[in-house]
Amino acid sequence: MTAGTFSVFPASNGQKKKTEADRMNRIAKPISSILAALLLLGSCANVTPDPADKPEDGAVESDTLHAQIPLAAASKDPTGAEADARVTDAVTSFSERFYKEAVKQADGNVILSPLSLYYALALTSNGAAGDTKAEFEAALGMPTDELNEYLYTLTNKLAASENSTMDVANSVWGNAANFTLSADFQKVAQAYYSAEASSLPFDADALNTINGWVSEKTDGMIPNLLDELDPESVMVLVNAVLFDGVWEEEYEEQDVSKGTFTTADGKDLRADFLYSTEYGYFETDGGVGFSKPYKDGYRFVAVLPDPGTDVNAFTAQMDLEGILKSAYDSNRKCLVSIPKFEYETSLGLNDVAKALGVNRAFTDAAELGGLSADGVNNIAISAILQKAKVILNEHGTKAAAATGLVFNTTAFRPDPTPEVYLDRPFFFAIADADGIPLFMGTVMDPTK
Repeated sequence: MTAGTFSVFPASNGQKKKTEADRMNRIAKPISSILAALLLLGSCANVTPDPADKPEDGAVESDTLHAQIPLAAASKDPTGAEADARVTDAVTSFSERFYKEAVKQADGNVILSPLSLYYALALTSNGAAGDTKAEFEAALGMPTDELNEYLYTLTNKLAASENSTMDVANSVWGNAANFTLSADFQKVAQAYYSAEASSLPFDADALNTINGWVSEKTDGMIPNLLDELDPESVMVLVNAVLFDGVWEEEYEEQDVSKGTFTTADGKDLRADFLYSTEYGYFETDGGVGFSKPYKDGYRFVAVLPDPGTDVNAFTAQMDLEGILKSAYDSNRKCLVSIPKFEYETSLGLNDVAKALGVNRAFTDAAELGGLSADGVNNIAISAILQKAKVILNEHGTKAAAATGLVFNTTAFRPDPTPEVYLDRPFFFAIADADGIPLFMGTVMDPTK
C-alpha cells in the first residue's frame, strides 16, 4: 500500500462488485451536494485517533428597535433562488482562497469549514454599507441581496436530507449593556438565515449561554467556541454547521484492518484503515484521487499528492473547482483505503478575512451602522475565529464547525498632540502682530 492519506489503484476481478444502479447513483451530482461538499476542507499531516446546556430565550424586542439606515432586504420576504453555476462558482472560489490562506496558519492536521465563514460574512454584509459592503460582496463573489436568496434555499435544501444530517444555524447576540440590534437587520437575519437574536449582558453567564448554543447546534462537537467574552464588546455573530453523513455502503468488519501511515517527516504510524472499491477515481495536476458517496448525495473527496510532493505544496496550487468536477464526473473503478481519524482545529481568521479582501470592516472606517439601532458607523469587527472537528470511521463521517465574529465599538481616538522639540538645528523668526518678520535666524549651537 502506498503510504499517505489513502491508497488508490485499479481494481482486480477479485474485489466485490457494485451494481449498475449503485454506480449510477454515485454519478448523480446535484449542485446542492457540490456546495455541501465544501462544508469542511481538511488535510491530514498525521493520524492520531482520540478515543451543554440549552441557552435561555432572550429575544430582542424588535418593536423597540429602530435603524436609521434601512436595509433593502428588510422590506422583502424570502422567495428563495435555486443554486446555479454562478453561486456554486462563487462559493467554490471563496472556499479555495479561504483554505489556501487559512492553512498557512495551521500546523499538523487541518479541518476547516469555508461554508461556515461564508454564511457568517454573508449575514454580516447585510449590516454593511459603502466601501465596506463592496468589500464583503467582492470577497463573497455575489451581491448580498442575491446571496440571501441563495443561502435561504440552500439552508432549507440541506436540512431536507433523509439519512444524513446537514444543519446550518445562525445567531446574533447583542450586549444589553451597550448595544441595541437594528430591527431591519434582525428581520433579515431571521427571515433569510433563521438566525436567533438575543440581548444579554456580556458576562460569564453570557459566555456560557453562547457556548451552550454552539454546543447544542453542533451536537456537542464544539463545546466552547469562545474562551472569553470582553464585556465591552457590543455584538457576537455565530454560524454553526453540523454534518453527520452515513456511507452509502458501510464497511464490514473484514474491511477494516491495521495499516501504516507515513507522515511528511518520514515517521511510520500504525492506524486503522478502511478498504473498499469505489467508482470515482480521477487524476488531477499533482495527484490522484477518488470520491466516496454518503447517503443523500453527499461525497467524501480525497486527493493523494504525487510521491515526493508535500500536501501543503499541493493545496497551495490546487484547482478546487477542477478537483470537484473530476470527482463528480468520474465513474472509474478503483481500490481505496482511508485511515480512520478524529481531530479538531481552532484558528483565528482575522488575517484570512483580510487576505480575502475584507479589510475596512476591521477599522475605524467600518461602515457597519446597519447592524445597530442608531445606525451610527461606530462598530467594527474585532475578531473572527473558527473551531472545527471531524470524525471519520466505518459508519460515516461526523463533522462540525462554528465561526464567531466579535464586534467592538470603534473608540474615539483624538489626533495625537504634536511634539516639536528644538533639539537640533532649527530656523526661527520673530514677527509682529500683522505677521511682518522682524528678525529671522538659524540656531546651529545654542551653547555659543
